[in-house]
Amino acid sequence: MAHRKDFDISTTHYALKKVKMAQKYTGPGGHVDVPEGLEELFGTFFQRHDVTSITLPAGLLRTSSFAFGGSGIREIVFPEGMEAIDDNSCSGCVDLERAVIPDSVARIAPKAFCGCPKLTFEFTGEHPHFRVETNGLVDENGKLICLVNDQISGVYKIPEGVTAIGNAAFSTAYLTHRIHLTGVEIPDTVTEVGSFAFAGCEGLERLIFPASVKKLGASIVDGCRKLKEIAILGLEVETTGAFTGYGADGKLNPNTAILAPHTLLSWFDKEVRRNAAIGAGPAQA
Repeated sequence: MAHRKDFDISTTHYALKKVKMAQKYTGPGGHVDVPEGLEELFGTFFQRHDVTSITLPAGLLRTSSFAFGGSGIREIVFPEGMEAIDDNSCSGCVDLERAVIPDSVARIAPKAFCGCPKLTFEFTGEHPHFRVETNGLVDENGKLICLVNDQISGVYKIPEGVTAIGNAAFSTAYLTHRIHLTGVEIPDTVTEVGSFAFAGCEGLERLIFPASVKKLGASIVDGCRKLKEIAILGLEVETTGAFTGYGADGKLNPNTAILAPHTLLSWFDKEVRRNAAIGAGPAQA
């Protein structure tokens, strides 16, 4: 049980209006009831291992980055009326097992739940914006945001119908033990891969981007130390720095084969062209 005196509460201007936010919790931990009347939780509000459960108030609109990151919470129920869950809001909550998402939430940031290996989502009815399919959280536009239960090993098959892989969707940037994948099968419905999509997946050995993929974000395989093959089947792919920082500690793995049409070789970094074996013509799966 928490008291209002346990919270550092202030009023600030956000988006041309006054917003009442809690900036810090100083109470004893355990279960915490957040006071009514707050619209936002700010910064590292509950970044404490001794906070194990939270009741959020009606009227709360959003949680800012790292609001609960690294805390010991096991369950969180977001209130009806909440609109957005920001990047890293719950990242590194290794004990988090259950997150209830109301229909009002229209945005879940790519890394909102990064590094939550036990997590499952619950929706209040059929959610208008999100669904869980094959252990993946997918939004209404078909973008794969993140894995739901990220204790997945071997080859993960992205569901048919997914149209985009979101920023850091498979990233292990915050917990090195988060995902131990050797491969990811990308369906031909995917047209875009976000920045850092597979960054930190140290067990990843092979990636084939189908001809449907038209855009690759930055540093998509940063830190993939064991990657043996990257194949790009499309003839027209837009990218800026897709392989920047690629490899272990930013260094290219010289044993990786990058297979792509000749027309795409110009957008590989000089470091990649110098150290990788680049195949000629469209790659073969």
